[in-house]
Amino acid sequence: LIRGRAPDLLRAQAERAAVAKRLPALQRYQRELGQLQRDGMVLLRELRDVETRLADAQADQLRADAALLASGLDAAARSRAATTGEIELRAPISGVVVEVKAQRGALWSGDKGALVELAAARPPRLVARVLAPWPSGATLQFRTLQGLALPLDPSPVSLAVDADDGAQRVWLQPLGDAPPMLAGTIGTLEVTGLPGDTSVVPLRALVRDSGRLAKALLMQAGKPTTIEVEVLAVQGAMAVVRGIRPGQTVAAEADHAAQLGAAAGEP
Repeated sequence: LIRGRAPDLLRAQAERAAVAKRLPALQRYQRELGQLQRDGMVLLRELRDVETRLADAQADQLRADAALLASGLDAAARSRAATTGEIELRAPISGVVVEVKAQRGALWSGDKGALVELAAARPPRLVARVLAPWPSGATLQFRTLQGLALPLDPSPVSLAVDADDGAQRVWLQPLGDAPPMLAGTIGTLEVTGLPGDTSVVPLRALVRDSGRLAKALLMQAGKPTTIEVEVLAVQGAMAVVRGIRPGQTVAAEADHAAQLGAAAGEP
């Protein structure tokens, strides 16, 4: 894409080469002075002076290595740059060059943005803003305003939390081959396909056990029965749980549910 010169990179290459020549001499000098100092023939401050110079050289080496690493070029490209003074920027993806912003012979810094813009066919990514995670086992799909339904992988590619209200921005990818979509397409995230034994119950009807597990009191065959359920999601004062079928009777308040199972005569 671009062939040019990077002064900072060339300077770091030169510093790295200079340090590589100084370090062996300083290290050898340090060993010799150390032996002489132990024999009482050299003052300690002379040894400390050499150690300081050695530390400075090692710091210069670290700074040069950091600059070379930050360039993003591999070892072969850095070697060519040290020989020819030029670097080559190659396309990271297969695509079409749609704009070249750099000008021949001009100086370019990072605050000016990209040198070249590429366009390529990429799978669509969708971003959604949600206030609570969707239940595990649910099926997600993105429905556009035009009615197109696009199945989504429920595992987010990435997510970020809004510090103001705690909402999450999640990035999702389609399942299988997705039709081309324009950037900025607006639609709705739909959550469907929950298991058949999934119901919404008051949050106060549950006694938390561990992790996503909880206990609830159901009326079965005229008798109160404690069962274990899995909490799939919590939204406000309600909870989506797995293990209770729609239509079953649940004690609305877990704090008072134990009274229903108490033996006669017990408080």
